[in-house]
Amino acid sequence: MPTLTDYGRSLAAVTEALRRLIASPDAVATARPPDAARLGVIGASVNLFLYRDSLVSYRNGGDPVGVRYLAADLRYLVSCHAADDADADSASLVPYGDAQAAIAASPVLTVQVAGTSMAVQVIMSLIPPDELASLWLASTAPLRLSFGVRANFALETRSWPDTVGDVVAHARTHARAGQLVVFSGTDAAAQAEAAEAVARELGQPIVRIGLDRIVSDFIGETEQNLQRLFDSAENSGAVLLLDEADAVFGKRSEVRDAHDRYADVETAHLLDVLATAPGIVIVAVADPSDSELLRRATATVHFPSG
Repeated sequence: MPTLTDYGRSLAAVTEALRRLIASPDAVATARPPDAARLGVIGASVNLFLYRDSLVSYRNGGDPVGVRYLAADLRYLVSCHAADDADADSASLVPYGDAQAAIAASPVLTVQVAGTSMAVQVIMSLIPPDELASLWLASTAPLRLSFGVRANFALETRSWPDTVGDVVAHARTHARAGQLVVFSGTDAAAQAEAAEAVARELGQPIVRIGLDRIVSDFIGETEQNLQRLFDSAENSGAVLLLDEADAVFGKRSEVRDAHDRYADVETAHLLDVLATAPGIVIVAVADPSDSELLRRATATVHFPSG
């Protein structure tokens, strides 16, 4: 599956696949803005124009923690044009019908992106009146024979899986302060052993501390606790392991009460402070649901139970 970095290539590949799909012996197929659809074209033609695209993040429940996808929704205008002004509609009815038939007969297209096959869902759709009016204004003439097409496909937001070896390799080649690594899963013993292995491979000691010993009801006190921890790690050149982090970064109940000491913790601010750590910070959490944590992580390693 292509990744987010291939999004531009995906747009181009899908657009070209649709252009080829709606082409016919009776009409030239182009992929241009509406006002340039007929430039240099002789005879009847059909034009494809990508006028809107959007991305929505989602996660499949059966996939490992850390695997997330983006659903791409592309909106196209297909407009058909007669060979000349003397026959404004009838000459373009044939390519108009052919284009619709081609879309209807191909609900799924297989498109090659970055050497990988990608499935693209294709369907005809109505264009809302306000969007159609805007497209008309962008054209030099009313789009009498036109219809909408939606194309949908999925992209993966990150490579999976990362391994302990990846953590070590990244730390060696991109040495910098505040490298954030997420160890996910319910096997706490395996997470601790892996953190020790990372420190050992890097020739550094490890400092392990529960998040409950750091986070306070007061932001300033939390920052002071972290700074003392960072000073200790910097003096010893240690890798930091923050375990028991589910209360802040894991899946939590939506019901918060006065007994929830972490209810008011701003995770984004806490991550900003962690970014000032002198070296690697490993956050151990069973099921990380905080998207900001995953976005900032340089690696996410999953440790399934059993």
